[in-house]
Amino acid sequence: MPDFWYSHCGGCFKEFPDVQKFYDSHNDRIAFYSVYCRLTGRGETPAGWDETFRDRGYTFPCLSMDMDDAVLKEELGVNAFPTIVIFAPDGRMVFMGDLDTAKKYLGEELPVNQPSQS
Repeated sequence: MPDFWYSHCGGCFKEFPDVQKFYDSHNDRIAFYSVYCRLTGRGETPAGWDETFRDRGYTFPCLSMDMDDAVLKEELGVNAFPTIVIFAPDGRMVFMGDLDTAKKYLGEELPVNQPSQS
């Protein structure tokens, strides 16, 4: 479940505390990654935000990709930030949207752990 964001997105930074809370409460059940979409033409580097994240206490894993990577817009269809994408176990994209709507989607789609019956 990647969360795509970029460095000049005020809404992305505003959402990071909620992203951290989500990660803390679901990282045992969901593969979650923050994806920094860097502006390479402006000198942004893959490691550019790691220290900033750690200084602010964020512990969710952060990957990086170039904003101009064709996968981002052409294959995934990410055209706005922040954007959460959810993939089914078989690799199909099943959701694209914001964090609050993703939480609702997951609440409906994640299986509820049932106590074992003897």
